Amino acid sequence: MEFQAIVLAGGHGSRFDTLTTNCPKCLLPIGNKPMIWYPVRMLEKAGFTDINIITFETIKGKVESELKSHGIKSSLNIVGIKDNSDDEEFGTAYSLKLLKDKITKDCIIVSCDLITNLCLQKMANFYRVNNASFVMHLSDSGLPSSELLVPGSREKYTPGLFGKRDLIALDTEKNRVLYFTVQEDIDELTIRTSVLQKFPKFVWTNRLQDSHLYFIKKWLIDYIIDNNKIFYLKSDFVPFICKKQFSRCHKHQKETDHENNQASKKLSIFDYVKQDDFGFLMNRSLLKHPISCFAFIQADGFCLRTNNLPIYAEANRQIMGKIMPHFQRERTESVSKQDRSQVSSDSIIGEGTAIGEKTTIKRSVIGKNCKIAKNCKIINSILMDNVQVAEGVILQGTIICANSKINQKSEFKDCVVSYDQDIITAGKYSNETIKDVESFIEDSDSD
Repeated sequence: MEFQAIVLAGGHGSRFDTLTTNCPKCLLPIGNKPMIWYPVRMLEKAGFTDINIITFETIKGKVESELKSHGIKSSLNIVGIKDNSDDEEFGTAYSLKLLKDKITKDCIIVSCDLITNLCLQKMANFYRVNNASFVMHLSDSGLPSSELLVPGSREKYTPGLFGKRDLIALDTEKNRVLYFTVQEDIDELTIRTSVLQKFPKFVWTNRLQDSHLYFIKKWLIDYIIDNNKIFYLKSDFVPFICKKQFSRCHKHQKETDHENNQASKKLSIFDYVKQDDFGFLMNRSLLKHPISCFAFIQADGFCLRTNNLPIYAEANRQIMGKIMPHFQRERTESVSKQDRSQVSSDSIIGEGTAIGEKTTIKRSVIGKNCKIAKNCKIINSILMDNVQVAEGVILQGTIICANSKINQKSEFKDCVVSYDQDIITAGKYSNETIKDVESFIEDSDSD
C-alpha cells in the first residue's frame, strides 16, 4: 500500500457533552454503528488492511471490539493517549508523536467524525497528479441548506454557532490553497503581492468546510512530530503550511553553512524535504518553492462532520436515505413487533428491541434491546441502547441516551435526555435538556 492510514479519535466531543458524559465521542451511535466505524469502513473499502487509530488509553479495547463486532476486518493498530482534557499535548497534531516510529510512508489522516461517500482513489490520484505536499478535502455538502433546530435548546444551528467557518483563498485553475484560516481568528488578511501575481485567478470562500481528511507527505509528518509548537492540524498546521509554501527554500545553500547553523538554530521545514521530491522538480522556481498545498473539493454526494449536536441528529435522520446505502444496513431479524405497529422504511431498529402494538416509528433510529410500549409515536428521534418507553409516549425530534426510562405517558419535543435517567413524572417537555431528573423537576416546580 502506497499510504498509511491514521484515524484521529481522541476528541472529547465538547460541543455535545450531554451525549459524551457516558460515551466517548468516537463511539456515539449513528445508525446503530459507532461513529468511528464510518471512516474506518471507508478506508477498508479503499483497500487498507492496516489502519492506525489514536484514541484514549482507557477505551482502546472498547474501540477495537466495537469495530470488529460491526464487521471491520482490517488489522487495527490502536494507540492510546491519556484522557486529560486539560493537557494540550493531546491536540490532533501533537498526538501523531505516538506513531513516530511507525510512520514510514505518506499518510491519509481522517477524523473519526467524518461520514462521506467520497471515493478515496480519486483524491489519491489528485494528490499524485499534482505532486502535492499536502491535500485537504473540502466540501459544502455537509452544511445545512436551512437552519436546524438544536435538540435540547431553543437555539437554531447556523454555521459559526458551533463550528466556526473556514476562510479559504483558492486558485481557480488547479485548486491551490493560497490562504486558510478559521474566520473568527482573523485580525487582518494579507497575501503577498508575489502570490497574487503568480495566481491572478483566485476566489475567497467561506462556504467550504475543512472535512479533516488529509493526504500528507511523510516528511511533513516528521516535521509535525519534531515541532513542539504545532498542537492542532486545522488551527496550527494547515494555516502554517499554506503560508510556508510561498517562502523561498534555502535547502540548496552550501552544506558548510547548514552545518555551521545546525547547533545554533532549529531545522526549518525545508530541511525535511526529501531529496527524491526535489528530483521531480524540473524548473528553478519549483526548486525554490517545494511545498505545495491543494484542495480536493467534493462537489457531489454527501459529507458530514458530526462534530456538534444538530449535525449529529441530522446524520441519524439521513442515515437511511443518503448514508446507509453506501455502507451496510443493520440486521433486524431479532426485533419483536406487535400487531398493528408501524415502522417506516427510513427507520432503523436495533436487535433485541420490542415494539408494542399500535406504536408508530418514523424516520428514527432505535438502539438495541429497547422496550417500547403500545400506542407510542416516535418521529425524527434517536433512542440509544436499552431505553424503555411507557405506553402512549410521544417523542419528536428527541434524543434519549442509553439506559434511560420514560415511565409515564409524556410528550417530548426537541429534547435531549441524558444517560440513566428515570423520568417518572408525566408532562409535556419542549426544547429541554434533562441531565439530572431530580434537579430538573425541582427547577420546573419553581418556575
